[in-house]
Amino acid sequence: MTQTGDNLGERMWRAFCRGFEQASRVVLVGSDCPHLHTAVLAETLERLKQGADAVLGPALDGGYYLLALRRPEAAIFTDIHWGTRTVSDQTRARMRDLGWRWHELEPLGDIDRPEDLKLLRNLEGLGDFCLP
Repeated sequence: MTQTGDNLGERMWRAFCRGFEQASRVVLVGSDCPHLHTAVLAETLERLKQGADAVLGPALDGGYYLLALRRPEAAIFTDIHWGTRTVSDQTRARMRDLGWRWHELEPLGDIDRPEDLKLLRNLEGLGDFCLP
């Protein structure tokens, strides 16, 4: 699916809207989180099924690697300081303001900068492949 929008929030909001055209629950995951595994996705879906309004997978750098919603809400993506250490906190505040119940997953690291590549060293089966 082609991403459209002027910033990350607009792109994610549009992706959620497209997802909700076809589904009652939508999960958006970052492609830069090497430790994200199927058990996390299963837990996410189960939490939504149990009635959580959202599931947040906070990243160690202050952003998030996963966001799942039971319904679309533009406020979750508006006026967020994308790319900063406060993204998860701002998202939590929005959900709190909306009166939502959400579940938080285990914080995981993501790969945003060359120095983050060290996170790949701990991946099972990868070893030191192509790492400095």
